[in-house]
Amino acid sequence: FNEIKPEIVILDYHLNGNHVNAADGIKVLDWIKHKNVETNVIMLSSDDNIEVALKSFKHGASDYVVKTETKFRKLNYSLRNIFDVIEAKKEAKKYKIMLNALFIIVGTMIGGIIVYRIIPGFIG
Repeated sequence: FNEIKPEIVILDYHLNGNHVNAADGIKVLDWIKHKNVETNVIMLSSDDNIEVALKSFKHGASDYVVKTETKFRKLNYSLRNIFDVIEAKKEAKKYKIMLNALFIIVGTMIGGIIVYRIIPGFIG
């Protein structure tokens, strides 16, 4: 996980129902979010209990998909939405960098004009 740093993880809520002490999806979700808060986690579960879904969201899940006949369609939709959000964040970061560069350029120009006006003969 530390080496690959996945952007998306699909995690089953009931990881191992055969062992009483097995970690559930919430414990693994907490571990994932602790390692990388930016990782999007889709919680997949056969449990359609709203409390489990809300608990998943409270712990940082990006989506909650119940295993039904339409689970693959729902997963596909969820993945598409997450990819759209990831792309939007990248675009926003790009524009933020461009805006910061523009502020630096304009600030430098204004500073140069002020220096030129205040100290005649300083430049040229």
